[in-house]
Amino acid sequence: MIGIMALLTVVMAALALTAENRVATIVSLLLMGTIDLASAPGLQVRTMKYAQDAPTLASGADIAAFNVGNALGAWLGGLALAAGYGYVSPLWVGAGLALAGLVVVTAGSLRGRSVRQADPGLPLQPPYAEC
Repeated sequence: MIGIMALLTVVMAALALTAENRVATIVSLLLMGTIDLASAPGLQVRTMKYAQDAPTLASGADIAAFNVGNALGAWLGGLALAAGYGYVSPLWVGAGLALAGLVVVTAGSLRGRSVRQADPGLPLQPPYAEC
């Protein structure tokens, strides 16, 4: 997940920087879509690891979070456009949101490792599972 989020951040920033070039835009859009879709299964698996007692509820909450993220991203991108920052500004907003996601996933991974290192006898089961 860390790698996927890092790639998504880089590709979105690259798309914003190369938006004037048609070939680079097409390549970046294909990469962005592929990487973005690759994040969903990883996040779903991560959610399910921590929700063994209520997998259906957790799965529904995961999908709801994706929908909230879609709405929030569109709203923030719209605010950037309305503020007059230009048509590339939503890409920078998306890159910032992907970077925020990278920070959250990295912090969660580091926390899980530090908890396991503090007590090496803990199993690799939730909430100490690898990210």
